[in-house]
Amino acid sequence: MGKQEIRTAMILAAGFGTRMKNIMNNTPKPLLPLGSTNLLHLNLIKMYNAGIKRVVINLHHYADKIKNYLYYNPIPHLEILFSEEKTILGTGGGIANAEKYFENENILVTNADIISNLNYQDFFDRFYSLDPLASIAVLPSKNYLEYGLITYDKNKLTSFKLRNEIPEPEEKTAIFMGYHILTPQARKYLKPIFSSIITSCYYQVLKADQYINVYIHNGLWIDVGTREKYLDILDLIEKGKIHLDSFK
Repeated sequence: MGKQEIRTAMILAAGFGTRMKNIMNNTPKPLLPLGSTNLLHLNLIKMYNAGIKRVVINLHHYADKIKNYLYYNPIPHLEILFSEEKTILGTGGGIANAEKYFENENILVTNADIISNLNYQDFFDRFYSLDPLASIAVLPSKNYLEYGLITYDKNKLTSFKLRNEIPEPEEKTAIFMGYHILTPQARKYLKPIFSSIITSCYYQVLKADQYINVYIHNGLWIDVGTREKYLDILDLIEKGKIHLDSFK
C-alpha cells in the first residue's frame, strides 16, 4: 500500500489562554516562546514535515498578533488560512465555522497548546487502513485526577469520562491528546455555534454505535495548556532534558 496522505489540517488557536494566568503578557498562547521557537511554529513544522499542504488556523483572542507573526515568519510551501471568530465558538463550532476551507476531505485537527513526537504518517496510515468515522490519538493513562479519560476496547472508543471520575479496574483508559482525523461525515455533526467537539460530535457518534478509532501513542506528549505546565517545559528545555527537534 502506498503512503496515505492528508493534505489539510486545522490548528485550534482561538482560546483566551486563561489557564496561563499572568504569564502571557499580551502574547497569544500559541506564540509563547519555547527555546528559540514557539508552540505554533513547532506544530506547523511538524505538519509540513508530514506532507500537509494547507493549514487553517481559527482565531479570536489576539488574532492580529498571530497573523502578523505568520506574515513575517512564513513556512515556504505551506499555505496558511485564517478562520476568524467574532465570538469564540469552542472546538466543535470552530471546526464547523471553517468548513468552507475544507474540500470534502479528511482533515487533521490539533490543539495549539500541545506538542508530541506522534508519528503523523503512521496515524494517517492506520486511519486509512481501518476506515473509521474519525480517529483520535491517545496516551494510555490512569491519571483521572488531572484529565477526563477516554475508555476503549480493541482500538474502538467506548466512552469519555469526566475529570475525577474513577475508571473501573478492568477498563482500558487513556488521555485524549488533542489530535483528531475527521472525515466529512464526522464533521456533519458540527454546527457553527459555541460547542465542544466531544459533546456535539463524539457523544452522538457513540450513541449511534459508529466507529471512532483510538490510535495508541506510547511516546512523548506535553500539554502546555497551563502556566505550571508551561514553566515546567521551559525548565526541562533549559536543563537539556528535552530537545524540541523531537517534536518536529
